[in-house]
Amino acid sequence: MMEYDWVKFREGIIPLVRGRKILSIGCGTGISELQYAGEGSLGIDDDWKHVEIARGKGFRVIKAKAQEADLNGEKFEAVTIIHLLCANDQIRSPPQHLCSAVML
Repeated sequence: MMEYDWVKFREGIIPLVRGRKILSIGCGTGISELQYAGEGSLGIDDDWKHVEIARGKGFRVIKAKAQEADLNGEKFEAVTIIHLLCANDQIRSPPQHLCSAVML
């Protein structure tokens, strides 16, 4: 598993998500991009413990696997999957219905 520079990550991601409505796949406890994202942002995580912690911080988070998440047609300005990619040894293709949630 690769070692990740979280300071560099934060410096790079903050300007990209600040104030934008984002979908954060594998959001964990919400300690990174969700705290800088704009109104209406949504986190998805499949770990109840992470979901509860993130909700306790005031983030809008659903408990689901990315491929099963029901977004009800909601649109986002950006989708982040940074933590999901950094936490897994295998990089998988993002589910198509999540890709279509990005406003182009």
